Amino acid sequence: MTTEAVSTSIPPSSLMQRTSNGTLGKDDFLRLLMAQIANQDPMAPMDTEAMMQQMTSLGELEQLTNLNNSIGQSLSNDIVYQQSLQNQLAANLIGKRIRSESDELTVTGSGSHDLGYRFESAIESGKVEILDVSGNVVRTLTLGAKSKGDGEVTWDGKDEFGNAVAAGTYSMQVSGTDANGNAVTSTPSQWYRIDGVVYRGGIPYLTSNGVEIAFTDVREVREPSTFLGLVGG
Repeated sequence: MTTEAVSTSIPPSSLMQRTSNGTLGKDDFLRLLMAQIANQDPMAPMDTEAMMQQMTSLGELEQLTNLNNSIGQSLSNDIVYQQSLQNQLAANLIGKRIRSESDELTVTGSGSHDLGYRFESAIESGKVEILDVSGNVVRTLTLGAKSKGDGEVTWDGKDEFGNAVAAGTYSMQVSGTDANGNAVTSTPSQWYRIDGVVYRGGIPYLTSNGVEIAFTDVREVREPSTFLGLVGG
């Protein structure tokens, strides 16, 4: 009597129909193993060691799948938590003054502007220049001797002749020299009193008199009463 082995293969098309992306999952792997066991040749049964290896592979596959799902969920939770925390911190800045490193000024009307700067070493003298969009200097604020670090100065929004400048975009340049006449590296910044928060694409932007500042650009926060700015000459 001749015993014919039954094919242990499962048509690939059948497997593909059970998966949404055309890849084998753990359920398909288990079906293949069970089909091999059920359809094995009685005269040449499956090797026990080979079957154990396949069972081990199935366990490893399931562990990797669970680990991947766990990591994905953890990352998703972290992102949601960070966004929620960032939104809460941004809302807490309403009514406070923040410093943002930028050389761009937006004039929306009459009023003063609190400007900041940082010198990498002490200066003997320095200045802050306000320029219009054409690069013309509309106002120069003089600075006396300053120590290394941050400083502030207030621009009253007027030009050299005492006239209020037109609304629009301006820029500021900060320069200074030490006791030997050497130029000192400087970084311009601005102070804003925050009056609101808007959200764009899940990212909070602070608002100050119509100007938007990205939350990630905040370098320093102060209570309004602690601002030390001096009116520039």
